[in-house]
Amino acid sequence: GTIVGDALFQPIEFASKTAHMWIDKMVSGGTWGLPAGYYTDDSSMMLCIMQGFLDNPKHYTKSIAEAFCKWWHDGLWSSNGRCFDIGSSCSSGLSSFERTGNLVNGGEHSRGCGGIMRFAPSWMVEYKVSGDKMANRLLGAMLDINNIDHYNSECIGAVVKLASIYNRHLLDNMRTEEKSEYKNWKEATGGFDAHGCLEPALWAFNTTNNFRDAVIASGNVGGDTDSVAAVAGGIAGSYYGYDAIPTEWLCMIPYNYK
Repeated sequence: GTIVGDALFQPIEFASKTAHMWIDKMVSGGTWGLPAGYYTDDSSMMLCIMQGFLDNPKHYTKSIAEAFCKWWHDGLWSSNGRCFDIGSSCSSGLSSFERTGNLVNGGEHSRGCGGIMRFAPSWMVEYKVSGDKMANRLLGAMLDINNIDHYNSECIGAVVKLASIYNRHLLDNMRTEEKSEYKNWKEATGGFDAHGCLEPALWAFNTTNNFRDAVIASGNVGGDTDSVAAVAGGIAGSYYGYDAIPTEWLCMIPYNYK
């Protein structure tokens, strides 16, 4: 869900709500000049979380940070073999990790959406590490991974809210009761910070009743379109399931990973 949302809306990333074509299918070109179906940093970092945890489940935070750096420098899990889109909070946090080994980086200046755009496997890591998939609703792994480069109160708050949504969908098998601050499409705007990314994604999910419509509604609000749609795709995917993702979107995602 995260990957198709990212890929669907990367062509209009940074466009304002009224200054882009309406997106409802995979298209090429646009902001990054990528082929249709290619994804950006949102999905690459998500896949790096999975890679880092599989490489070293006992010390996953350091291993994930190392995977992030391999993506940054060498294009690990990039759709086109190189890192072409990295946020300032991510690059600053990874620079600090390489320089000092710190696994907690950021501050009140680092309000970016990196921690939530790549969130989905962090939830899975938490329940793998805690060993209790039903009763133990902890945040340890999810915050550990967020804090590598987004140690900021707003980012942490967004992770907590997103974790609550995933818990409701995946543990309770019920639709989330979390509400967005937005009430309609006119209000919803895709921001570049954690709060501004999560709120339109949640609005899109709350105002639709299937995966396709949720993702289409989310990215067309403009702004950081690929990240908003990545978050919406994760939320919708966690509720509707894999089979709800349109096959014509899935079949366009490249699998020629490094």
